[in-house]
Amino acid sequence: MPVIQTNEKNRIVIEQKEYKGNDYIDVRKQFLSEDGKMWLFTNKGLTVSPAEWKEIIEALTPMLEVEEPGGTSQRQDDIPF
Repeated sequence: MPVIQTNEKNRIVIEQKEYKGNDYIDVRKQFLSEDGKMWLFTNKGLTVSPAEWKEIIEALTPMLEVEEPGGTSQRQDDIPF
C-alpha cells in the first residue's frame, strides 16, 4: 500500500480494492490521532476505476508542467495536492 507523507500529522494512502467484482483504486487522506497512536481516515478521498485513473492522470499531466521565464517549461513535482 503506497503512502505519501504530506507532513508529520497527515498522509495520503493509496489502495487497490474490489467491490461487487469490480476493481477500484482508492486514494484517502489520513491524520494522526491526538495521542499519536493511530492513523484515522478523513472523509476526503477518491475511489475510481483504473480506467478512470488513466484519464485523470492524462488530464493532470499538463498541469504539472510550469512555464519558466524565457519560455522553457519544467516539471512541477511539488504541487500540494
